[in-house]
Amino acid sequence: MTTVAETLAGVRPASRADGHIAVGNMASGAAIAIPFVAVRGTHAGRTLWINGHVHGNELNGIVAALDFVNSLDPTAMTGNVVVSSTANPLGFDARRKAAPQDDYDLDQSFPGRADGYTTERLAHALLTSIRAVAPDLVISMHSQGTHVVSRTYAVYKEPANGKVKGTSLFPYMTGFHPAVVCRMSVAAGSGEILGNHAGALDYQLNTLAIPTFMIELGTGQRADPAEVARGVAGYTDVARRLGILAGTPEPLPATIRHVTRRGHVPISHGGLFRRLREPGDLVRAGEPYGTIMDLHGHVVERPSLACDSVIIGIRVDPVVHTGDRVAYVAQAWSDVAPGG
Repeated sequence: MTTVAETLAGVRPASRADGHIAVGNMASGAAIAIPFVAVRGTHAGRTLWINGHVHGNELNGIVAALDFVNSLDPTAMTGNVVVSSTANPLGFDARRKAAPQDDYDLDQSFPGRADGYTTERLAHALLTSIRAVAPDLVISMHSQGTHVVSRTYAVYKEPANGKVKGTSLFPYMTGFHPAVVCRMSVAAGSGEILGNHAGALDYQLNTLAIPTFMIELGTGQRADPAEVARGVAGYTDVARRLGILAGTPEPLPATIRHVTRRGHVPISHGGLFRRLREPGDLVRAGEPYGTIMDLHGHVVERPSLACDSVIIGIRVDPVVHTGDRVAYVAQAWSDVAPGG
């Protein structure tokens, strides 16, 4: 198998090549490999890399990325587009967030290890491939969990070394029309989500001065036509902004909602959760955003928030237990101009 960098260097101008990034093999001998598509334009220029997903059940980004790359006319391109449709083929095949071989979260496993566990090897292979190409921009696609509904939103992580400033990424996010743009803390105990967020693909690439951000596109375990179309439109806008495709990018909005603190909200009682609010809603402190009903039909909890918050995502699967997360909310935000 040739590498992505070798494929881009070897393919003739105005053409496309498909390939795989080799990782290993299954007991049966079947290959463990990351599929990719590389499209080289007529003229040299900048490179956009789209990673369809790192979590195996988050599918809108994959479908949108493949629709986008299939729409490209290499003869009308300046520069390159690379799509790694799934960085987690084992999770994808199993229809699970993580590879069943080790159940590690791939987006907490970068930079990975060449001699590590399966997921660490996937992380190492992808990161090494991206570094060799050194694209001008990488988009890491995600979706919400299968039990949550949200509007499309963007996330970035700013490394301490300051090599990539989050504000420089804002113009590229706007073509996806994100409901919010979230600055995600990687500090331990930040309260956003448990885990090693410095091990995320976007954080690791930003430390290497390769500008990268995340798009959360709809809900997992489904391909929603509206979300797929939003993804294709977002990729197209980014490619125009990079000069890869002809055409004028969308005008930047006057402001975007920039979230600097967010977190999950757990509930105290098990039962059936009934949401009262929707993604994008502003919920005032003390207002209930849902109810918990027990299996005798009694309302046992009316969960509310300690401070004014904006709903980013809210649970649609009603079956909940004590401690389950039922809402994902912005707790601090401001409206900022995406152009700086």
